[in-house]
Amino acid sequence: MIFRYLFAILMIIAGLAMVTNSDMGLEALTLLMAVYFIVDGVAELFYAYSLRKLGRGKFMFIGGIASLVLGILVYSKWPESSRYAIGLLLGVKFLFDGFSLTTMGFFLKKSISLFEHNDL
Repeated sequence: MIFRYLFAILMIIAGLAMVTNSDMGLEALTLLMAVYFIVDGVAELFYAYSLRKLGRGKFMFIGGIASLVLGILVYSKWPESSRYAIGLLLGVKFLFDGFSLTTMGFFLKKSISLFEHNDL
């Protein structure tokens, strides 16, 4: 849980930096996105690890790995990656987040319905 709070603080600082410095260069924004993906990937890995006791979190684990790898790749090619990285990273991140959240919602709904039927 501590990583979620640290991640939230990082996001607030990054958001404030972008709002107050609207003329921030593309290179700085790309570096910020690389750091975001690295931190997000680590946080997702820890959260997926905590869900393993419930038999869930596999897709979140895969999404965390993807975030971490994307962040490292962009950072390793920075500043050359500034021209294409933001659109690519956000598109891939949204894809993985959508799949992991949809899968988690499906399994949670299934778990709740099993729990409700066992109470009867």
